[in-house]
This record gives sequence, structure tokens and C-alpha cells, in this order.
Amino acid sequence: MDDLDAIDAQHAARMAKIESDHELRMRLFWRFLVPCGVILIIGIWWFQSAMEAAAYNRVTGKDISTWDAMWVELRVQEGAK
Repeated sequence: MDDLDAIDAQHAARMAKIESDHELRMRLFWRFLVPCGVILIIGIWWFQSAMEAAAYNRVTGKDISTWDAMWVELRVQEGAK
């Protein structure tokens, strides 16, 4: 019986370590990886909007900011310039 108790104690210790590792991974995921992902997505959106605003300004001669390009759908009509 003592051998079984020792095995159960070792198993319980291993399971506790696995659970603490899982909690650590989840904390890393929610506190680091998710915010980094959100910042990356916003950065990509910002860059695309800056490129769109620059192209629109070049084609039409109007002064459109990146902020405007983020929220407004810019369209160029034929013969706009």
C-alpha cells in the first residue's frame, strides 16, 4: 500500500505542475500575445490607410489624412483631376 501512496503522491505532484504550467501559458497568452496581436492588427490597418491616403492625395490632389482614410471609403472617379 505504501508504494501506491507514493505513486499517487508523485502523480498528484505531476498533475499540479501541469496545471500550473497551463495557468502560466494562459496568463502569457492573455497578457502578452493578445495585446501584441491587437497592436499588430491596428498597425497593419494604419499602414494600409496611410498608403491609401497617399495614393488618393497623389491622384486627386486633395489633402486627405491617414485618419480620414481609416474611417471613410475613398473613391476616385474617372477624370477627377
